Amino acid sequence: MRFSPKLFFIFAVILILIIGVFSTIVYAWPDAPTSGDMLGNAALVAEINKEWDKSQSGDKDHRHEEGGWIVQCRSLNPETQVYTYSYLIVSVPPGGRAGLTPGAPPNLGEDYRVVGFKHTHPNPPTDEDGTDWDQGPSDADKRWHERHGIPGIIRNAAGLESFGPASGTFK
Repeated sequence: MRFSPKLFFIFAVILILIIGVFSTIVYAWPDAPTSGDMLGNAALVAEINKEWDKSQSGDKDHRHEEGGWIVQCRSLNPETQVYTYSYLIVSVPPGGRAGLTPGAPPNLGEDYRVVGFKHTHPNPPTDEDGTDWDQGPSDADKRWHERHGIPGIIRNAAGLESFGPASGTFK
């Protein structure tokens, strides 16, 4: 059999394309988790509830908003070449009684992506001075989440509430 450089080149190109497609399938991120996926994760909900405790909702003089970025992490098992996924909360500095500044999203590397933001609304529906407080997301909260394409989760006196896009990664 005679060696054909042209045939070898075609074979090499086809092999490279097949490997490229396979590696994209194996190593690509899956769709971003939904807010329902996040609220169904017991460890993530426990972290959100810890932030609620830190917000001092029962102390009228010290209650404040707490919040943080919800980051999805992936870890490759070297034996099976299969990824496992988990969540990480990257907290932001505490806010005031009725506001919080998220700041810039964390950039932790290629195995991490921002998939949500959560914060507390620590004021009761009607506080000790008779002031009524909206428990759900503010209009500013809603606009911010729509603009950045990620779900929001609020912990308030009634419990947990999600809003904004059902799923997405920070943009």
